[in-house]
Amino acid sequence: MDAEQFKALIDAMNENQQLLIERLLSKDKPDPTVSKETPVITISHIPPFESYEPKKEKFKYYMQRFGNYLMMKDVFQDKDKCAQILLNSIGASNYNILAALIAPKAPNELPYDDLLKVLEKHLAPKRSCLVVSQHYFLSTYQKQDSSISDVILRNHFPEVFEQKVGYVPNFTIKLKLRDGAKPSYTPKRNVPYALRVKVDKELDSLEAAGIISKSITSDWGSPLVVIPKGDGTVRLCVDYKAGVNDLLMNVNYSIKKIDEVLNSLRDSKYFCKLDLFKAYLHLQTDEENSIIQTISTHRGTYKMNRLSFGIKTAPAELNRVIDQILNGLPKTIAYFDNIVVHGKTKDQCSRNLFACLERLREYDLHLNIKKFTFFQTRIKYLGHVVENNKITIKS
Repeated sequence: MDAEQFKALIDAMNENQQLLIERLLSKDKPDPTVSKETPVITISHIPPFESYEPKKEKFKYYMQRFGNYLMMKDVFQDKDKCAQILLNSIGASNYNILAALIAPKAPNELPYDDLLKVLEKHLAPKRSCLVVSQHYFLSTYQKQDSSISDVILRNHFPEVFEQKVGYVPNFTIKLKLRDGAKPSYTPKRNVPYALRVKVDKELDSLEAAGIISKSITSDWGSPLVVIPKGDGTVRLCVDYKAGVNDLLMNVNYSIKKIDEVLNSLRDSKYFCKLDLFKAYLHLQTDEENSIIQTISTHRGTYKMNRLSFGIKTAPAELNRVIDQILNGLPKTIAYFDNIVVHGKTKDQCSRNLFACLERLREYDLHLNIKKFTFFQTRIKYLGHVVENNKITIKS
Protein backbone atom coordinates (compact mmCIF):
# COMPACT_ATOMS: atom_id res chain seq x y z
CA MET A 1 0.00 0.00 0.00
CA ASP A 2 1.56 3.26 -1.08
CA ALA A 3 1.20 6.60 0.66
CA GLU A 4 -1.78 7.78 -1.40
CA GLN A 5 -3.74 4.58 -0.76
CA PHE A 6 -3.07 4.83 3.01
CA LYS A 7 -4.28 8.47 3.06
CA ALA A 8 -7.49 7.49 1.22
CA LEU A 9 -8.14 4.74 3.80
CA ILE A 10 -7.70 7.15 6.73
CA ASP A 11 -10.04 9.70 5.16
CA ALA A 12 -12.70 7.04 4.64
CA MET A 13 -12.41 5.87 8.25
CA ASN A 14 -12.72 9.45 9.54
CA GLU A 15 -15.82 10.02 7.41
CA ASN A 16 -17.43 6.83 8.72
CA GLN A 17 -16.64 7.80 12.34
CA GLN A 18 -18.19 11.25 11.81
CA LEU A 19 -21.38 9.71 10.44
CA LEU A 20 -21.51 7.29 13.37
CA ILE A 21 -21.09 10.11 15.91
CA GLU A 22 -23.82 12.17 14.26
CA ARG A 23 -26.18 9.20 14.34
CA LEU A 24 -25.50 8.61 18.02
CA LEU A 25 -26.09 12.26 18.88
CA SER A 26 -29.32 12.41 16.88
CA LYS A 27 -30.90 9.80 19.16
CA ASP A 28 -31.07 12.37 22.02
CA LYS A 29 -32.82 15.01 19.89
CA PRO A 30 -36.56 14.94 19.12
CA ASP A 31 -37.46 14.35 15.53
CA PRO A 32 -39.66 17.24 14.40
CA THR A 33 -41.28 15.02 11.82
CA VAL A 34 -42.55 12.63 14.45
CA SER A 35 -45.47 13.83 16.69
CA LYS A 36 -45.91 12.54 20.22
CA GLU A 37 -49.39 11.50 21.39
CA THR A 38 -51.04 13.98 23.80
CA PRO A 39 -52.92 12.20 26.61
CA VAL A 40 -56.67 12.89 26.39
CA ILE A 41 -58.71 13.35 29.58
CA THR A 42 -62.35 12.53 28.88
CA ILE A 43 -65.25 14.15 30.77
CA SER A 44 -66.17 10.78 32.24
CA HIS A 45 -62.74 10.60 33.89
CA ILE A 46 -63.23 13.89 35.83
CA PRO A 47 -63.75 12.95 39.51
CA PRO A 48 -66.74 14.26 41.55
CA PHE A 49 -66.41 17.71 43.10
CA GLU A 50 -65.72 17.78 46.83
CA SER A 51 -68.34 18.90 49.37
CA TYR A 52 -68.35 22.34 50.95
CA GLU A 53 -66.73 22.62 54.41
CA PRO A 54 -67.18 26.08 55.99
CA LYS A 55 -64.28 25.58 58.41
CA LYS A 56 -61.82 25.17 55.54
CA GLU A 57 -63.02 27.55 52.85
CA LYS A 58 -65.24 30.56 52.22
CA PHE A 59 -68.34 29.77 50.23
CA LYS A 60 -67.57 32.31 47.50
CA TYR A 61 -64.20 30.64 46.81
CA TYR A 62 -65.86 27.24 46.79
CA MET A 63 -68.33 28.46 44.15
CA GLN A 64 -65.54 29.94 42.05
CA ARG A 65 -63.87 26.54 41.93
CA PHE A 66 -67.23 24.89 41.34
CA GLY A 67 -67.78 27.13 38.30
CA ASN A 68 -64.43 25.99 36.87
CA TYR A 69 -65.47 22.40 37.51
CA LEU A 70 -68.70 22.88 35.55
CA MET A 71 -66.74 24.27 32.60
CA MET A 72 -64.41 21.25 32.71
CA LYS A 73 -67.49 19.04 32.64
CA ASP A 74 -68.76 21.09 29.67
CA VAL A 75 -72.15 21.65 31.33
CA PHE A 76 -71.82 25.30 32.38
CA GLN A 77 -74.59 26.39 30.00
CA ASP A 78 -76.95 23.59 31.01
CA LYS A 79 -78.55 24.98 34.18
CA ASP A 80 -80.50 21.80 34.94
CA LYS A 81 -77.30 19.73 35.01
CA CYS A 82 -75.57 22.48 37.01
CA ALA A 83 -78.31 22.22 39.64
CA GLN A 84 -78.03 18.42 39.78
CA ILE A 85 -74.26 18.49 40.17
CA LEU A 86 -74.46 21.21 42.84
CA LEU A 87 -76.98 19.26 44.93
CA ASN A 88 -74.78 16.17 44.71
CA SER A 89 -71.64 18.13 45.60
CA ILE A 90 -72.50 20.37 48.56
CA GLY A 91 -72.58 17.52 51.08
CA ALA A 92 -75.27 15.99 53.30
CA SER A 93 -75.24 18.62 56.06
CA ASN A 94 -75.50 21.55 53.65
CA TYR A 95 -78.21 19.72 51.70
CA ASN A 96 -80.18 19.35 54.94
CA ILE A 97 -79.87 23.09 55.61
CA LEU A 98 -81.08 23.86 52.11
CA ALA A 99 -84.03 21.51 52.45
CA ALA A 100 -85.05 23.10 55.76
CA LEU A 101 -84.77 26.64 54.38
CA ILE A 102 -86.96 26.09 51.32
CA ALA A 103 -89.49 23.67 52.82
CA PRO A 104 -92.10 22.60 51.81
CA LYS A 105 -90.39 22.65 48.40
CA ALA A 106 -87.68 20.09 47.67
CA PRO A 107 -84.19 21.21 46.59
CA ASN A 108 -84.55 19.55 43.18
CA GLU A 109 -87.60 21.75 42.48
CA LEU A 110 -85.56 24.97 42.46
CA PRO A 111 -83.68 26.20 39.37
CA TYR A 112 -79.92 26.55 39.58
CA ASP A 113 -79.88 30.35 40.02
CA ASP A 114 -82.39 30.17 42.88
CA LEU A 115 -80.34 27.46 44.58
CA LEU A 116 -77.31 29.74 44.44
CA LYS A 117 -79.27 32.65 45.95
CA VAL A 118 -80.49 30.56 48.89
CA LEU A 119 -77.07 29.05 49.58
CA GLU A 120 -75.24 32.37 49.26
CA LYS A 121 -77.72 34.08 51.55
CA HIS A 122 -77.18 31.56 54.35
CA LEU A 123 -73.61 30.38 53.80
CA ALA A 124 -72.11 33.69 52.69
CA PRO A 125 -74.55 36.39 53.93
CA LYS A 126 -73.78 40.08 53.75
CA ARG A 127 -73.72 40.42 57.52
CA SER A 128 -71.16 41.28 60.15
CA CYS A 129 -72.29 38.42 62.36
CA LEU A 130 -70.85 34.94 62.18
CA VAL A 131 -72.98 32.57 60.12
CA VAL A 132 -72.03 28.94 59.77
CA SER A 133 -73.61 25.83 58.40
CA GLN A 134 -76.13 23.70 60.19
CA HIS A 135 -73.53 20.95 60.43
CA TYR A 136 -71.32 23.22 62.51
CA PHE A 137 -74.39 24.40 64.44
CA LEU A 138 -75.20 20.83 65.40
CA SER A 139 -71.67 19.69 66.13
CA THR A 140 -70.86 22.72 68.30
CA TYR A 141 -73.68 22.39 70.81
CA GLN A 142 -72.90 18.70 71.25
CA LYS A 143 -69.54 19.54 72.79
CA GLN A 144 -69.55 18.93 76.51
CA ASP A 145 -67.94 22.26 77.36
CA SER A 146 -70.52 24.51 75.66
CA SER A 147 -74.25 24.91 76.19
CA ILE A 148 -76.69 25.13 73.32
CA SER A 149 -77.96 28.55 74.40
CA ASP A 150 -74.46 30.00 74.59
CA VAL A 151 -73.56 28.70 71.14
CA ILE A 152 -76.71 30.03 69.52
CA LEU A 153 -76.45 33.45 71.13
CA ARG A 154 -72.76 34.06 70.50
CA ASN A 155 -72.09 32.39 67.21
CA HIS A 156 -75.19 31.84 65.14
CA PHE A 157 -78.16 34.09 65.83
CA PRO A 158 -77.05 37.02 68.00
CA GLU A 159 -79.33 39.47 66.17
CA VAL A 160 -82.42 37.32 66.81
CA PHE A 161 -81.80 37.53 70.55
CA GLU A 162 -80.90 41.22 70.51
CA GLN A 163 -83.32 42.97 72.86
CA LYS A 164 -84.81 45.50 70.47
CA VAL A 165 -87.88 45.89 68.30
CA GLY A 166 -87.37 44.77 64.71
CA TYR A 167 -89.20 45.84 61.56
CA VAL A 168 -91.08 43.05 59.78
CA PRO A 169 -90.94 43.61 56.00
CA ASN A 170 -93.78 43.06 53.53
CA PHE A 171 -96.57 43.37 56.12
CA THR A 172 -98.47 46.61 56.82
CA ILE A 173 -101.38 46.60 59.26
CA LYS A 174 -104.44 48.61 58.25
CA LEU A 175 -107.27 49.41 60.63
CA LYS A 176 -110.79 49.56 59.17
CA LEU A 177 -113.16 52.09 60.68
CA ARG A 178 -116.92 51.58 60.77
CA ASP A 179 -119.03 53.64 58.44
CA GLY A 180 -119.65 57.08 59.85
CA ALA A 181 -116.81 56.85 62.39
CA LYS A 182 -115.38 60.21 63.43
CA PRO A 183 -112.08 61.04 65.15
CA SER A 184 -112.14 60.75 68.92
CA TYR A 185 -109.82 62.51 71.35
CA THR A 186 -109.42 61.67 75.03
CA PRO A 187 -107.15 63.95 77.09
CA LYS A 188 -104.05 62.72 78.86
CA ARG A 189 -104.12 61.06 82.24
CA ASN A 190 -101.99 62.34 85.06
CA VAL A 191 -98.64 60.61 85.57
CA PRO A 192 -97.34 60.54 89.17
CA TYR A 193 -94.24 62.72 89.52
CA ALA A 194 -92.36 59.78 91.04
CA LEU A 195 -92.75 57.90 87.74
CA ARG A 196 -92.24 60.72 85.25
CA VAL A 197 -88.50 60.23 84.82
CA LYS A 198 -89.04 56.56 84.02
CA VAL A 199 -91.96 57.32 81.70
CA ASP A 200 -89.95 60.00 79.88
CA LYS A 201 -87.10 57.55 79.42
CA GLU A 202 -89.47 55.00 77.84
CA LEU A 203 -91.01 57.62 75.56
CA ASP A 204 -87.57 58.83 74.48
CA SER A 205 -86.55 55.26 73.69
CA LEU A 206 -89.68 54.61 71.62
CA GLU A 207 -89.23 57.86 69.72
CA ALA A 208 -85.55 57.16 69.00
CA ALA A 209 -86.51 53.75 67.60
CA GLY A 210 -89.11 55.30 65.31
CA ILE A 211 -91.96 53.47 67.02
CA ILE A 212 -93.68 56.73 67.94
CA SER A 213 -93.42 60.20 66.36
CA LYS A 214 -94.21 63.56 67.89
CA SER A 215 -97.46 65.07 66.61
CA ILE A 216 -98.10 68.82 66.94
CA THR A 217 -101.89 68.56 66.76
CA SER A 218 -104.25 65.64 66.30
CA ASP A 219 -107.97 64.99 66.11
CA TRP A 220 -107.28 61.53 67.46
CA GLY A 221 -105.92 60.75 70.89
CA SER A 222 -106.07 57.89 73.40
CA PRO A 223 -104.61 58.27 76.90
CA LEU A 224 -101.30 56.75 77.97
CA VAL A 225 -101.60 54.33 80.90
CA VAL A 226 -98.56 53.74 83.12
CA ILE A 227 -98.23 50.44 84.98
CA PRO A 228 -95.39 50.06 87.54
CA LYS A 229 -93.58 46.70 87.32
CA GLY A 230 -92.14 44.64 90.13
CA ASP A 231 -88.56 45.22 88.97
CA GLY A 232 -88.89 48.99 89.37
CA THR A 233 -89.46 49.78 85.69
CA VAL A 234 -92.73 50.84 84.07
CA ARG A 235 -94.88 49.41 81.29
CA LEU A 236 -96.55 51.88 78.94
CA CYS A 237 -100.01 50.95 77.67
CA VAL A 238 -102.73 52.87 75.84
CA ASP A 239 -106.45 52.88 76.59
CA TYR A 240 -108.12 52.57 73.18
CA LYS A 241 -111.34 51.13 74.56
CA ALA A 242 -113.74 54.05 74.10
CA GLY A 243 -111.93 56.31 71.64
CA VAL A 244 -110.84 53.81 68.96
CA ASN A 245 -111.86 50.20 69.56
CA ASP A 246 -115.60 50.92 69.43
CA LEU A 247 -115.07 52.49 66.01
CA LEU A 248 -113.09 49.61 64.49
CA MET A 249 -114.40 46.76 62.36
CA ASN A 250 -113.43 43.27 63.45
CA VAL A 251 -110.75 41.25 61.66
CA ASN A 252 -112.05 37.85 60.60
CA TYR A 253 -109.04 35.65 61.23
CA SER A 254 -109.44 32.33 63.01
CA ILE A 255 -107.02 32.10 65.94
CA LYS A 256 -105.96 28.53 66.71
CA LYS A 257 -107.65 26.85 69.66
CA ILE A 258 -105.49 25.75 72.58
CA ASP A 259 -106.47 22.09 72.07
CA GLU A 260 -105.36 22.32 68.44
CA VAL A 261 -101.99 23.74 69.45
CA LEU A 262 -101.39 21.15 72.16
CA ASN A 263 -102.40 18.20 69.98
CA SER A 264 -99.88 19.28 67.35
CA LEU A 265 -97.14 18.53 69.90
CA ARG A 266 -98.00 14.84 70.17
CA ASP A 267 -95.47 12.27 68.99
CA SER A 268 -92.58 14.61 69.83
CA LYS A 269 -90.08 14.10 72.64
CA TYR A 270 -88.00 17.31 72.53
CA PHE A 271 -89.35 20.86 72.73
CA CYS A 272 -87.99 24.41 72.37
CA LYS A 273 -90.05 27.34 73.67
CA LEU A 274 -89.50 30.80 72.17
CA ASP A 275 -91.10 34.09 73.16
CA LEU A 276 -91.20 37.07 70.80
CA PHE A 277 -89.81 40.31 72.23
CA LYS A 278 -92.52 43.03 72.15
CA ALA A 279 -94.16 41.19 69.29
CA TYR A 280 -96.87 43.69 68.34
CA LEU A 281 -94.41 46.54 67.92
CA HIS A 282 -92.61 44.63 65.14
CA LEU A 283 -95.61 45.24 62.84
CA GLN A 284 -95.77 48.55 60.97
CA THR A 285 -98.87 50.58 60.13
CA ASP A 286 -99.41 53.16 57.40
CA GLU A 287 -99.69 56.91 58.01
CA GLU A 288 -103.48 56.96 58.28
CA ASN A 289 -103.55 54.21 60.88
CA SER A 290 -100.63 55.70 62.79
CA ILE A 291 -102.76 58.79 63.31
CA ILE A 292 -105.76 56.73 64.47
CA GLN A 293 -103.52 55.19 67.17
CA THR A 294 -102.25 58.60 68.41
CA ILE A 295 -101.36 58.67 72.12
CA SER A 296 -102.11 61.61 74.42
CA THR A 297 -99.41 62.04 77.09
CA HIS A 298 -98.17 64.61 79.59
CA ARG A 299 -95.67 65.63 76.87
CA GLY A 300 -98.26 66.07 74.14
CA THR A 301 -99.45 63.70 71.42
CA TYR A 302 -97.49 61.01 69.58
CA LYS A 303 -98.38 59.03 66.46
CA MET A 304 -98.06 55.27 66.91
CA ASN A 305 -96.12 53.95 63.90
CA ARG A 306 -96.41 50.29 64.87
CA LEU A 307 -99.31 48.08 65.88
CA SER A 308 -100.28 48.86 69.46
CA PHE A 309 -101.13 46.06 71.88
CA GLY A 310 -104.33 47.81 73.01
CA ILE A 311 -105.99 47.83 69.59
CA LYS A 312 -108.81 45.25 69.62
CA THR A 313 -107.86 43.74 66.26
CA ALA A 314 -104.16 43.45 67.20
CA PRO A 315 -104.32 39.81 68.46
CA ALA A 316 -105.89 38.58 65.22
CA GLU A 317 -103.44 40.61 63.10
CA LEU A 318 -100.44 39.30 65.03
CA ASN A 319 -101.53 35.67 64.70
CA ARG A 320 -102.22 36.16 60.98
CA VAL A 321 -98.75 37.58 60.30
CA ILE A 322 -96.83 35.12 62.49
CA ASP A 323 -98.68 32.16 60.96
CA GLN A 324 -97.71 33.34 57.47
CA ILE A 325 -94.08 33.89 58.45
CA LEU A 326 -93.73 30.44 60.02
CA ASN A 327 -95.72 28.68 57.31
CA GLY A 328 -93.96 25.60 55.95
CA LEU A 329 -91.54 25.15 58.85
CA PRO A 330 -91.59 21.56 60.15
CA LYS A 331 -93.01 20.97 63.63
CA THR A 332 -93.23 24.68 64.45
CA ILE A 333 -96.36 26.31 65.82
CA ALA A 334 -97.15 29.70 67.34
CA TYR A 335 -99.89 30.89 69.65
CA PHE A 336 -99.77 34.69 69.72
CA ASP A 337 -96.15 35.55 70.61
CA ASN A 338 -95.29 32.08 71.95
CA ILE A 339 -93.57 29.67 69.56
CA VAL A 340 -92.86 25.99 70.11
CA VAL A 341 -90.43 24.03 67.94
CA HIS A 342 -90.38 20.27 68.51
CA GLY A 343 -89.21 16.92 67.15
CA LYS A 344 -89.23 13.19 67.76
CA THR A 345 -85.45 13.16 68.23
CA LYS A 346 -83.01 15.76 69.45
CA ASP A 347 -81.41 15.90 66.03
CA GLN A 348 -84.75 16.51 64.33
CA CYS A 349 -85.68 19.15 66.90
CA SER A 350 -82.37 20.96 66.45
CA ARG A 351 -82.79 21.04 62.66
CA ASN A 352 -86.29 22.43 63.05
CA LEU A 353 -85.02 25.03 65.52
CA PHE A 354 -82.26 26.06 63.11
CA ALA A 355 -84.82 26.59 60.33
CA CYS A 356 -87.12 28.57 62.64
CA LEU A 357 -84.37 30.90 63.85
CA GLU A 358 -83.28 31.48 60.25
CA ARG A 359 -86.86 32.46 59.36
CA LEU A 360 -87.12 34.82 62.35
CA ARG A 361 -83.85 36.47 61.33
CA GLU A 362 -85.09 36.85 57.77
CA TYR A 363 -88.14 38.79 59.01
CA ASP A 364 -86.24 40.78 61.66
CA LEU A 365 -88.20 39.24 64.52
CA HIS A 366 -86.50 39.26 67.91
CA LEU A 367 -86.85 36.88 70.85
CA ASN A 368 -87.00 37.59 74.55
CA ILE A 369 -83.65 36.44 75.93
CA LYS A 370 -85.22 35.84 79.36
CA LYS A 371 -87.98 33.55 78.11
CA PHE A 372 -86.68 30.63 76.10
CA THR A 373 -85.87 27.00 76.74
CA PHE A 374 -84.17 24.50 74.44
CA PHE A 375 -84.49 20.73 74.02
CA GLN A 376 -86.68 20.00 77.02
CA THR A 377 -88.49 16.68 77.32
CA ARG A 378 -91.07 18.27 79.62
CA ILE A 379 -92.57 21.73 79.10
CA LYS A 380 -95.33 23.82 80.61
CA TYR A 381 -97.31 25.45 77.84
CA LEU A 382 -100.69 27.18 77.72
CA GLY A 383 -101.67 25.96 81.17
CA HIS A 384 -100.71 22.35 80.44
CA VAL A 385 -97.76 20.01 80.85
CA VAL A 386 -96.48 18.19 77.77
CA GLU A 387 -94.28 15.13 78.39
CA ASN A 388 -93.81 11.64 76.94
CA ASN A 389 -96.66 12.04 74.45
CA LYS A 390 -99.00 13.00 77.28
CA ILE A 391 -100.77 16.31 77.84
CA THR A 392 -102.06 17.07 81.33
CA ILE A 393 -103.47 20.18 82.96
CA LYS A 394 -100.85 22.13 84.85
CA SER A 395 -101.37 21.70 88.60
